[in-house]
Amino acid sequence: MKTENTVGAVQNPNQDGTIIVPNAQLQSIIDQFKLESHDIERLQKEFSGSFAIYEEWEGKNANLTIERADQKTEIELAQQGKKAVKGARLAFVKAWEEVKKPYLQTTQALDAIKRFALSKFEPLEDALEEKSLTAARLAQAEKDLLIANRKAELLAAGHPTGEIQGMGEMPTETFDMMVIGAKHQAQMKREQDERDAAQREAMERLQSLKSQLLALGAKTEDDGSIMLGGAKF
Repeated sequence: MKTENTVGAVQNPNQDGTIIVPNAQLQSIIDQFKLESHDIERLQKEFSGSFAIYEEWEGKNANLTIERADQKTEIELAQQGKKAVKGARLAFVKAWEEVKKPYLQTTQALDAIKRFALSKFEPLEDALEEKSLTAARLAQAEKDLLIANRKAELLAAGHPTGEIQGMGEMPTETFDMMVIGAKHQAQMKREQDERDAAQREAMERLQSLKSQLLALGAKTEDDGSIMLGGAKF
């Protein structure tokens, strides 16, 4: 036959028939942490009895005064109280350890997981970051080489500086057109330079001839021409 035991004013239908009377002081502590209902119920079940014994004997102790050695009733009450409170304390500690054990193990597991994450994940992250930076550096090196090669090609084609904005990102077809344009401009410049040189050479020969004619007694006309022996130069 199942018996009911009052632990500590809501009945908790446990398998052992225990009726839990929630302890107000215990509940005030629990309420600070916003626990799930099943955890609240568990804590009340495990600790409300010890709290009830404490409160009971706290009240009795407040009214208990021993001033003479012959106060046997009061002395026996004090001894009884000491035994009851000690029992409640030991029961509380034992229940506390049992309740905490799985949570402690969970906490220890979480700590172990954290240690693994910090010792493994972060170094791997750093290694991958370094490789990604290496890839970026290699890409930049390839770009720098491309720019250098294109600059040399432009200079060889006759471009005055060998530099064009955005040359490192420019598609090959576009750059090839730039090279063709540079070659055309360079050819046009060479031809113009040749014409200018020929013109300067002709002017220099003409000036030399005039000087020779003047030396032979030719006269300079108002229009800049030179007359010698009836011939105009």
